[in-house]
Amino acid sequence: MVGARNRNLWFVGSFLALIHVPLIATLTGFDAGIASRENRAAESPPELPSTSMEVVLWPRDFRRYYDDTFGLRDGLTYIYSNVLYHGLGVVPFGRVSIRSDGWAFADVPHDDSCEKRALRGAELQVLVESVIAARRSADRAESDYLLALVPSKSWVYQPKAPQRACPSDETTSGRLAAALVERDPAFPVVDLFPELVEAKQRERIYFLDDPHWNDLGAFVAYQGIVKALQARFPMLRAHTRSDFDRVEREHLPGAYSRFANLSLDSSVDVFLVPRKRYLAKLVFPKDPESGGIWKYERRDTVYVRERAELPKVLVFRDSFFEQLRPLLAEHFEQTTYVWEGFSAQRVARERPDLVIDQRTF
Repeated sequence: MVGARNRNLWFVGSFLALIHVPLIATLTGFDAGIASRENRAAESPPELPSTSMEVVLWPRDFRRYYDDTFGLRDGLTYIYSNVLYHGLGVVPFGRVSIRSDGWAFADVPHDDSCEKRALRGAELQVLVESVIAARRSADRAESDYLLALVPSKSWVYQPKAPQRACPSDETTSGRLAAALVERDPAFPVVDLFPELVEAKQRERIYFLDDPHWNDLGAFVAYQGIVKALQARFPMLRAHTRSDFDRVEREHLPGAYSRFANLSLDSSVDVFLVPRKRYLAKLVFPKDPESGGIWKYERRDTVYVRERAELPKVLVFRDSFFEQLRPLLAEHFEQTTYVWEGFSAQRVARERPDLVIDQRTF
């Protein structure tokens, strides 16, 4: 009788200890918080209440914080996601579409993608006018202007993307470029879509588990931009692939792997390693946050080459330009990268020789 009671107490105690493991892990700081793979900030702990209303709301806020940050949360979610995907073939959370060949894309509903894939009509006209206004701002600052249109992975690899149910030969970047050239046949715009589509016939130019291009795709874009600038700046000569070594190596999980909290078989990709040291020096910031894959530098960055005959350039860019930063900077006396949309005030203040306005569609 005593033995049975002791066994029952042991089972009850073990059960209570087990269900309190997350709380104990949280209180001790072990495995607390969410992993970077979720690509978002965790809930913050609620402040101590100071009013009667805050007292009423505090338990709700604490529950929200605890549910998002309890100990072992990340590990348990990771196990759940991988069992669901690798065991049952179901992608967790419904945010990512993963093909059997390893290609991953954002899971965009078909009815939305079919209707809105390529801007047209009034929406396109608004975009055209905003670009023309940007060029006029550059003209007022006596700066040359180039609009660089970057296509998303879903456009370049359209047959593989979940939107393949409604294929289209028209892209937003193509429509925009055509509309601008119709207004002004000499409008300075480069649509990188055709060159990337041609390059993908030879090799894979985007990461499997991330929306961005890999080094091979970034290099195609780099060459396309330099080529578009040569009419105005004939001294520019793009590097060739022979200036780089092609190296295969593992990389950290991409955005789609992190969004789905999965371990995918796509951790090896091709990287281009320069055979010679870059001549442009990063002078700001002194403590760059980038340098590793998926670690983007969102602060202003400035590269300098001590060659006064070269132009100065101001680049408005997003994450697609991350790999191009040191490469493109080789061709300018000073290159300033700004992670934001076009700013007429910034152009008027800096008055560069050239403005590159990069936009992704």
